[in-house]
Amino acid sequence: MAYYERMDEAVRYGPVCRRDIRLYSEQEQQIYKYVLENGFITTAETVEILRQM
Repeated sequence: MAYYERMDEAVRYGPVCRRDIRLYSEQEQQIYKYVLENGFITTAETVEILRQM
């Protein structure tokens, strides 16, 4: 649950968290970027990103 809360905070606070994206794993970075571009992410889309890694 904390993982998704952190991603939600990253979207909510945008620029403040963007500089810390390098602290996330590669998978987290891909999900974070997807959410920034699209505004949201579904469970299916999250699974697809995780499978690609």
